[in-house]
Amino acid sequence: MKAAVALVAQPEAKSKFLEGLLPNQRAEVLAAGKLRRFFAKQVLQHAGDPASRLCLLRSGRAQYFAISDEGDKVILHWITPGDSFGLAAMVPESRSFLLGVEMVESGSAIVWERDRLRSLTARFPRLFENALTITYDGFVRLLCVHMSLSSRSAAHRLRQTVVDLCYGIGRSVSRGVEIEITNEELASM
Repeated sequence: MKAAVALVAQPEAKSKFLEGLLPNQRAEVLAAGKLRRFFAKQVLQHAGDPASRLCLLRSGRAQYFAISDEGDKVILHWITPGDSFGLAAMVPESRSFLLGVEMVESGSAIVWERDRLRSLTARFPRLFENALTITYDGFVRLLCVHMSLSSRSAAHRLRQTVVDLCYGIGRSVSRGVEIEITNEELASM
């Protein structure tokens, strides 16, 4: 229990998934999960895998990706500490993950298996409400991307992508903001 309480105090554990829970509820939810370490380039979920767990990234960086019909990996969104993924595990009927998730930088996550997660959401309905909010925010992001692809120039889309990356995965340095991304990753976005 002490380890779970320590996780709550860490800035990266201030997650939208845990918003609105009382401190003792947050500690209980965190204690019900398992802390797991992951390595860079490790795929945590593949599209089509059974949605059997939800993860809350504690450290490191990850990315959602899909594989195109041509076999190219397309990066869809970055996952940073405090973000959760695998929300499909909360849906009453079994589902499959729609996207893959790959670690970009080694780190750790708190992982809840589906059965444990479902019992937690029954006890703490706020978790389900938070998941719905996260899903809605993702839909808004998707809508903005679609509108941009439909109506903006390539130069505008590139500028917007760089700005989004600054806020999402950028690190403040003395001369501005540093973004660790390859040309291939940028092109796939």
